[in-house]
Amino acid sequence: MHPEYVLNHFHYLARQAGVPRISVHDLRHLAATLALTHGVELTIVSKTLRHSTISTTANIYGHLTKPAARQAVDAIAKQLDHEEKRHDHKTTTSPTTRRSQPHRDRYSQAA
Repeated sequence: MHPEYVLNHFHYLARQAGVPRISVHDLRHLAATLALTHGVELTIVSKTLRHSTISTTANIYGHLTKPAARQAVDAIAKQLDHEEKRHDHKTTTSPTTRRSQPHRDRYSQAA
């Protein structure tokens, strides 16, 4: 297929659907954005986009990995809280030696 035909047909379909006209390159960004926001690893997205380095992908789409980082921190904090509660049931500690703040509150600020 001739590239110009594909582009013209793409724009025709966009008009028919009543959506804004975008470039084919915009579809590439959309695909990468959807993949990252649905948990596909940055390395996989980078390879799919055929970027020469993962840092190229990270520079362009790095802001999309922040929710994943937050999710990881929350998962770790949840496990630490669980272990702390389990440990507290096994030992007797005075109220002054116990942590006053759950892990999630302390560590989620880092993400």
